[in-house]
Amino acid sequence: EVGLVAAGMVIGRPKDQYSFEEYAKDGSLAIATTTHAPLPDADESDPNAIADLVNQEVPWEDQLQETRGRNHLWVVSQDGSNLKLGKVHKNFGEPGEDIRAVRFMESYAYVVTFKKTDPLYTFDMSTPTNFRLVGELKVPGFSMYLHPAADLKMIGIGFDADDQGNFAWFQGIQVSIFDVSDPANVSRTDNI
Repeated sequence: EVGLVAAGMVIGRPKDQYSFEEYAKDGSLAIATTTHAPLPDADESDPNAIADLVNQEVPWEDQLQETRGRNHLWVVSQDGSNLKLGKVHKNFGEPGEDIRAVRFMESYAYVVTFKKTDPLYTFDMSTPTNFRLVGELKVPGFSMYLHPAADLKMIGIGFDADDQGNFAWFQGIQVSIFDVSDPANVSRTDNI
């Protein structure tokens, strides 16, 4: 029998099932989301300010300005029948980029955003309630799916893209191999 144990809310939309990761050792859940407007400033060390941030209404006209969208990584944990917000890294990526791929591997989260290039962000999740951004790699195109591979590698499957100033032309399917042996300095070692 399945029953509701706790509920909570974060702002934005997750891309897919890979946008969630449970950390059983400390009872927390990480969630990567994209919103259509940047989130307002808040003191991220103050749980009440974060709760106010989640409960704040984003004006409709801001929601319509999709080019201002931003990306966020949230961590929530159970507090009785509620999921309380712990930490959030908000508004990463350039305005208008949205999340295209997420993969949690070992103690790291890898998040791909895209508008013209493929920023691959690395977050150190070794302490999920106090995670931090540790690296960023920008390469042409973008990955829609990330898959762990042997020897501290990760495969990215998506599209190549040609930067055209305000937009990018898709150039066909692209498969990339990323070396994640040093998560703060991820590199693309090959692509086709």
